[in-house]
Amino acid sequence: MKTVVIGGVCRTGKSRLANKIFQNTKSTVFHADHLMNILYNNFPDSVKDKFPKVLIKLIRNMGKEFNYTRIFESCHVDPIVVKSKLNYPNYIFLFLGYPKVNINKKLQQLREYGANHSECWTNQHDDRSLILHIQHFAEISQEHQLKCQQVAIPYFDTSDNFNDVWDEAYDYVMQKLSE
Repeated sequence: MKTVVIGGVCRTGKSRLANKIFQNTKSTVFHADHLMNILYNNFPDSVKDKFPKVLIKLIRNMGKEFNYTRIFESCHVDPIVVKSKLNYPNYIFLFLGYPKVNINKKLQQLREYGANHSECWTNQHDDRSLILHIQHFAEISQEHQLKCQQVAIPYFDTSDNFNDVWDEAYDYVMQKLSE
């Protein structure tokens, strides 16, 4: 049994990737952002520093009683933490991000996506606010990319050619699962 850990910032294709892997394997998918948002929004600041440890325990223990692939995706995972806290041979790690994103192009992509997905969080923001989010996510993407290089975790830059890079990430995971 292997566990696929997909990390990265918002709107990089993490959920899409997890769902596609799920469709083509016998697996369990856990989209951790929902749980983490509940925790961060409903607990006092004094306990929030414990949440990264909770996340690692979730990854380590989710569905371990079953003998099939587990897929865990979240924007709340850190490359260095997951690499240091999880047993590598049973884990497939990868991160998605957009460290060199064209802000206006990404804004347009998010608006197009939001037009077809009314539940998307991006619809709750005006352009100025969304641009600030994109800039922030680009900075986090740069940090993730450096950390991934430090601990030898594959990093897929979706700044340009989103679909091609996403396909590469999918192929990478499927190849690792077949080993």
